[in-house]
Amino acid sequence: MAFIIQAWREFWLSHRLRRAIEKQAARLFDITERKVVVEILACSTFPLLEQRRAESLRVKLAILILSQGKQERFQEMLALATRDWRDVLMAADMGWPNWQEILQRKGVW
Repeated sequence: MAFIIQAWREFWLSHRLRRAIEKQAARLFDITERKVVVEILACSTFPLLEQRRAESLRVKLAILILSQGKQERFQEMLALATRDWRDVLMAADMGWPNWQEILQRKGVW
């Protein structure tokens, strides 16, 4: 039963994160840049998160938030995340247990 609950939680969280990524990308980038950014994020993987989909999506959302809609900053945050994704989560205030509440207050979640 615990496995089913964990799987459902992972599914629900992944769904919410994908929606937040789409919303944030649309808010920050014009249509042309958005397509490129979303494609790059879709192909990106991070060390030790290959099997943790929701955590990987959380890092991708953090990259978008920190990019502030600037392509160069996006590339910098992506490079940082591939070295140590925890730094990106902390910089975006998403490294804390209450990260969902923080994003909700910011209007991202």
